[in-house]
Amino acid sequence: MTQVERLAAWIERATYTDLSEEAKEALKIHILDALGCVFGALDGPPIRMLRAQLEDFGGRPLVTLMGGGKVAPDL
Repeated sequence: MTQVERLAAWIERATYTDLSEEAKEALKIHILDALGCVFGALDGPPIRMLRAQLEDFGGRPLVTLMGGGKVAPDL
């Protein structure tokens, strides 16, 4: 089994309680950082282009987008 396969196997069976306190703190920081990046980019040109493209694709709007709006699940 490769290192990547061992890591994937651990991730598959791990629970939040398996994480050390340091890992839990790092996870919280990384989640908040990722969300900050998402919300900071919502008004940027790339996101506006993606939203326009998603509207062109159509479909049943069942999935909520970060920042508002809905799209088809496969998009």
